[in-house]
Amino acid sequence: MNYNFPEYLFLFQKKLLFVSMFILILSCKGEESGLLFQKYKVRGSSILVPIKFKDKPITYFQLDTGSPRSYIKYCKAELSKVAESSKIKKQVHRINFVGKVFKRTFYLYNTSKNYDCNKIWAKGPIGTIGADFFENNSLVIDYIKKSFSMSPDYRKVEKEYKQSFYSINARVTSNRFIINLRSSNNEALPVMFDTGGGNSDIIVEYETWKRLTKKSKEDKSNNIFKAWSWNQYVNFITNTSSEDLFIGNIMLKKPTITFADSDAANFKFSKYKSEIAGIISNKLFEGKSVVILDFKNEYLRILRKSKRNFSLK
Repeated sequence: MNYNFPEYLFLFQKKLLFVSMFILILSCKGEESGLLFQKYKVRGSSILVPIKFKDKPITYFQLDTGSPRSYIKYCKAELSKVAESSKIKKQVHRINFVGKVFKRTFYLYNTSKNYDCNKIWAKGPIGTIGADFFENNSLVIDYIKKSFSMSPDYRKVEKEYKQSFYSINARVTSNRFIINLRSSNNEALPVMFDTGGGNSDIIVEYETWKRLTKKSKEDKSNNIFKAWSWNQYVNFITNTSSEDLFIGNIMLKKPTITFADSDAANFKFSKYKSEIAGIISNKLFEGKSVVILDFKNEYLRILRKSKRNFSLK
């Protein structure tokens, strides 16, 4: 198609304006480090991150480091369209994520292959960004500004914030990011950092919950609630820890401890091959800190507020 000059110039200016507004609204580039940060949405205690597929409007995926894989829902007319009889279990897609294009594998999930993603496209989530996405990278979550970034070099993050981060040893096993909680008697409790971990500070199995809370499941001071987790409702029981816990030198002042009063397999931590006792969630850090999940070097890094021990509560 041919354009005369004024029309072409107008279309070019219009396109340039749209791109500029898109960048301005969704992201902000660090002046010092060159890191690109994007705003995320919060639903409950879940983090929803913006994703851009080619020739599609922006949609949202849940950021879930508790999932070793990334997933996308079956969609009847869009990205992951498959026939009802298909045995396809995964697909490869190119997506724009924090200003860069990545080619990634997504596993398909949903109870029905007739799910219509168009109905929730702008709201989401239509999928999950799992821990596999951050192999050999650092995931940065600014819980204060509700933004996130990703970089292979954590030092760029320190340069961006002009402060050092407190580093705690971690281990990455089967795409699970694991750190040790420590009790006052120095007992180690290996837990997975799970950004999809729900509304509780820490979730463990019942026997560990009893030991930490000094309560029974019949105790009248317990808080009982139900929540949706991986295509099923799960009953949870929660109470306050009987003591302060620690991540390195960071004090968690009597955090809430929860267990799933259910047969849901994803909360049977003792059966995980990665040898964990439970999970910690966003709830511990919301509005309080900036964290780096350094998958490459196997460290959890938390913005240091002082040289002394400090608390997240």
